[in-house]
Amino acid sequence: MRVNRPRERALNPVIDYSNPQSLRKGNPELKPEITHSVELSAVQYSRKGSISAAIYAKRTDGMFSRYLTVEPNGILMMTWENFDLRQRIGASGNAMLRFSKTLSIQASADAFYTEISGENLQVGLSQSGFGWQGRGNVMWQFQPKHQLQVTFNHWGAGPTGQGYRKGISYLDMAYKYDIIPKKLFVSMRLSDVFNTRQFSYIQDSRNLYVTYDRARESQILYLSVQYDFGAKESKGRGGRKGSRGGSGGGSQGAGMEL
Repeated sequence: MRVNRPRERALNPVIDYSNPQSLRKGNPELKPEITHSVELSAVQYSRKGSISAAIYAKRTDGMFSRYLTVEPNGILMMTWENFDLRQRIGASGNAMLRFSKTLSIQASADAFYTEISGENLQVGLSQSGFGWQGRGNVMWQFQPKHQLQVTFNHWGAGPTGQGYRKGISYLDMAYKYDIIPKKLFVSMRLSDVFNTRQFSYIQDSRNLYVTYDRARESQILYLSVQYDFGAKESKGRGGRKGSRGGSGGGSQGAGMEL
């Protein structure tokens, strides 16, 4: 069982009037959602890396999602509400392969079928459909002190509380230089290289059809300097080494670090 609490923006009741025809506000009475899940997974390890696969089922009671209504004056009001439940079954896989000491690749994917019920908010309100997401990461140390990392993410289209989310893809790149090996590093990261991280939703319910697009300032260049003091702790026999396989439908990481 997992408890997921709403974020501040979903709770803030202050109305956003930036678009007079489409207002937005949070819901301070929003409750946490509770997810019960079961998973069966298998992992195969080798000297070259690991491959894993999993099948899973989840039930989320009180799922919170955006909820759109029309005010008597015709203005749209978007807020957040708890839906009855969301049920999901799916399969996921993960592969981490080391081709050499200087080149490694990690890839993961998750495909699922979702059913969402909002009968507590509106009679007949339900959505269902397939969705998927994937992530690939390549790390290449082309020189002893130089390291390049490229990460590709894709979130496929899928159902939401009142409609559907369109697919989205984006690419991140990072470079690291070791000034003092294992001590002093300089890194540079460019997120959303091609400026494609733009969100699109279709709210499709009874007597209401709305398309919603939002573009974030996601194309950002980061520059950082890191200095490690002392020696790193070595893990004992009970410590975890490397990465686990399937996440059982967990969300893909949106960022990347060196």
